[in-house]
Amino acid sequence: MQLPVALRPWSTLLSLFPRDIALTLGTLVHRLYAVVGPLRDQPMRGLLEPDGIQGIGQRGLYERLVTSEWLLADELPDEFDRRAAMREHLFYDRDLREPSGTKKSVALFNCGPDQIGAPRIVQLAALILLARRAEAAGAQYLWGVLQDESCTLRAGVDPAGIKKFLRGRTSRILTQERVAAWRELPEGEAQCDRWVIGAAAEIAPWAGINSIEIDDVLAVERDFLHVTVCQPRGRRTLEVDLPRRNSMRARLLRDPLEQPIRSVALTNPRPLSMKRHIRFSRDGRRILAVLLDGGLGAFHIPNSPGAQAGKTRYCSLPEKHRLVAAEHVRRRFTVVSMFEEQVCVLGMRSRSGTARIMGQPLALDQLVQPVDRLGSFPRCISSRSGTRVHFLDGAGRLFMADVSANRMHWLDNSVRDFLVLPNQNSLIYARQYDGEARATLVESDEAGRVAAMRAEFDLDKGLRTNVFFGSRSSWQAKSMGVVAVQLGQSLWKLACDDGQDEVPIPEEHRVCGVVCSAARMPQGSKSNAGTCALVVLHPGRRVLFLMHRRGSATFVTSSAAIVQVAVDPDTQNVAYVTENRTLHVFSLVHHKTLVTVEQREER
Repeated sequence: MQLPVALRPWSTLLSLFPRDIALTLGTLVHRLYAVVGPLRDQPMRGLLEPDGIQGIGQRGLYERLVTSEWLLADELPDEFDRRAAMREHLFYDRDLREPSGTKKSVALFNCGPDQIGAPRIVQLAALILLARRAEAAGAQYLWGVLQDESCTLRAGVDPAGIKKFLRGRTSRILTQERVAAWRELPEGEAQCDRWVIGAAAEIAPWAGINSIEIDDVLAVERDFLHVTVCQPRGRRTLEVDLPRRNSMRARLLRDPLEQPIRSVALTNPRPLSMKRHIRFSRDGRRILAVLLDGGLGAFHIPNSPGAQAGKTRYCSLPEKHRLVAAEHVRRRFTVVSMFEEQVCVLGMRSRSGTARIMGQPLALDQLVQPVDRLGSFPRCISSRSGTRVHFLDGAGRLFMADVSANRMHWLDNSVRDFLVLPNQNSLIYARQYDGEARATLVESDEAGRVAAMRAEFDLDKGLRTNVFFGSRSSWQAKSMGVVAVQLGQSLWKLACDDGQDEVPIPEEHRVCGVVCSAARMPQGSKSNAGTCALVVLHPGRRVLFLMHRRGSATFVTSSAAIVQVAVDPDTQNVAYVTENRTLHVFSLVHHKTLVTVEQREER
């Protein structure tokens, strides 16, 4: 890793981190080194030890006589005696040195509650600084955590040691018993370079030992820490500025060794409409959104963090056509629209950008209601050939349009949501009976003939329930599948083959979807992998979390208010739009943001 000249002395240890982390951490290390200084050996005067041969001289013991001089004693004894009398013999001179007393450098870190947060960033810099400082002086470097009951010292700094250090943070306060236990630990050397790093109040019992005192400062205009370095030669203080970006601080505290995987950033030249909800395409590869100019956009979703996103596809409706439902599969838009009280199925394959009518407009005695309600964007699912389309209109009525036969069938009323099964021969939909407090899951064929009643749920009277289906693959023959049904204003039921769980939802929280099977709860959750959970939006509109009857776990915290949310249970992706018209897609499998679509600024 190529680092600036000022940071190259620490390049060996800084190379363990990604470059952006290394530069940020290296700046802190460089500032601390200016006040800590190098580790100076303290010689033990009066004691000399041989350290090889320094050269050849004319004084010394005959046991160190140069070998060639002994050859003269055998071959020319008179010459040997003459050189001895004239002091011309040559002797090996020994190299003598004074042994150094500093053989070990020990650093003890206070990882208690006073040091949680920003002070831990300076502690990490001190860990790197003292390790390189000891290495430069030829001393062994040991470090430990004061709250560690086993009083274990770890040698050197490596990736495993850095992770152990970061996991050492604790809420336990440093007690006098713990201080006494560390003081009783034998040093093992005549002299030892010892350091204690932590808050000033908790370092007081360690008088006479080198220390780095780190105190957080509450200031509005600037984020910095007050650091005091105490050594026998005096005290020196400095103010350490924290990284400006909150994301950088979070990485330094959580896992600075992790290579950053940046989400794909796309620029949208046609702003999103904030009045219509976004929705995943049937295959989960794109996000469908209604644009501010009345058209449609299909934004490609990478299949993994860091992967490249495909081209964004746009579709415009012909003049005077009103949107009913839309879908995008295999590079093709399928749109159901209303035009002069007739239903039109539109398709777009070319790059012209405007959808064209497929077949003839379809007439029906019962008029189809277009999407005029705010927030509504009903589902439309077409067959592989694109000639047979199932869709919901704005009034919750389920239709099937057969373009090849130029006819359309009305299937059912008060349908909350529907799902076409993978075999393409049947579909599941949730029907709420008008005037009755119950909802039924119905399985029917493509023509609308009811094949089975999957399940029935009792609802609160007067409630217009919401229903979310799980992944399509979970709905096999004679299988309950996965479905989330709203039973009351604050009560939901999660139903699957393993049983049914009632999940109470806090007031004013909004359920946005359900994930199951392959979904994994984010790190820190106490739930088991594979548990079905609801995707819930906090009333503050900045937090998304998973919730089931055994607990919850936050997976998205947005800096801007969230106005729209969509969930795809098949890919375990959650898409949301913030108030600044920015679209994000978060993967529950990878726990990363896959793509970010920002609005192009007008100039």
